[in-house]
Amino acid sequence: MRSHRWLFWTSFALMIVLSIAISCFNKIARAVPINYICLLLFTIFTSYFIGSICAYIDAEIVLLAAILTMTVFFALTFLTFFVSSSIL
Repeated sequence: MRSHRWLFWTSFALMIVLSIAISCFNKIARAVPINYICLLLFTIFTSYFIGSICAYIDAEIVLLAAILTMTVFFALTFLTFFVSSSIL
């Protein structure tokens, strides 16, 4: 992984460029074949970027981050059930 550091930085740069392109340009975000291709490339570059970060960090820290992410996700999902039911 250390010999392919250029691939890490390339995926990071392309992830940022695609994120800006999808969020700022409506023509890219609304055109049917282009938006699917951009989302596919964004997903590939993001997964490689996160995977390479996880390869350098201890497994305990990655597991803790996953648990905290799931906790926030379930807490926000639980919150939306009560907020949306009280509004209606």
